[in-house]
Amino acid sequence: MTMPRGLPRGTPAPTLPLAEELSATRELLVVLEREYALLREHAHAALLDHVHAKEACIARLQALVAERTRLLGECGHTADAAGLDALLAKLPPRERQRLQGLWQELKATAERAREQNGLNGAVIAAARAQAERALSVLRGHDVDSGLYSHDARHQYAAASAGARPLARV
Repeated sequence: MTMPRGLPRGTPAPTLPLAEELSATRELLVVLEREYALLREHAHAALLDHVHAKEACIARLQALVAERTRLLGECGHTADAAGLDALLAKLPPRERQRLQGLWQELKATAERAREQNGLNGAVIAAARAQAERALSVLRGHDVDSGLYSHDARHQYAAASAGARPLARV
């Protein structure tokens, strides 16, 4: 990579790790998609093992982002999209075009990973809510069971007010 205009003479041009970041982000997306499949299959043992792969992906990605942040700072740019865009604007056209393509693909892949992570979180939240409702029923507590009408819920609550737990947990 040739030196961007605006850097002091003798300063080597930064080697942005965008290709490595893109690779790590793609890997994280695959891990998140696998996590979703395991969540849907209720494969709890496999999920526990899977956590290590997810943590390794995240650690690698954090290290790459930290390197990009450091490089941007050394070049006098902010550690955000605007700073990266400003640095890319100083590069020769071929290099700028190559890195801009990587940057666009990285942002799109990161967005897909964010969406997948949100979906996984929703599945986890739904499973947790279901487990909490089941525990509440077993303990004899009134639960928001989603009965059909307000009156039915009211009748259910009145009937279960003095109820004993079905089981001890």
